[in-house]
Amino acid sequence: MAQPKQPARSRPSAWRPILVAAVLAFAFAGPAIQFGYTLDDHALDEALPHLEVSVRLEAGDPWAHLALGQCYTEQKRWPEARREYEATLSIDASSAGALRRLAEACREMGDPAGARNAEARLGALPAPRGAQP
Repeated sequence: MAQPKQPARSRPSAWRPILVAAVLAFAFAGPAIQFGYTLDDHALDEALPHLEVSVRLEAGDPWAHLALGQCYTEQKRWPEARREYEATLSIDASSAGALRRLAEACREMGDPAGARNAEARLGALPAPRGAQP
């Protein structure tokens, strides 16, 4: 008797890092920071390898790069953060969050020209839908 066909599994190992990236992206969002939410160093150290795997598995996902850049920013690892924000922008040039954070990383690295360039690109973006003039 023939065995019933099992549904194909789609890279189960990819789900956990992507989920961690999504949670961190939410955790670093503006409203969370305004309410004083922060991650301790242990949580960042624990999340970092998952985010790095997520970026390797989903290299074309701007959110994965942005979340990894935010983790590096929290650890003040400015060159790595800058690299991830630039990777985000190479995929999604209209990412206002990546441009803001890239400007911050450039300032922290002593590159005021890079910061001004990121801020100019941010200023050139169209206003978000529903934004008040």
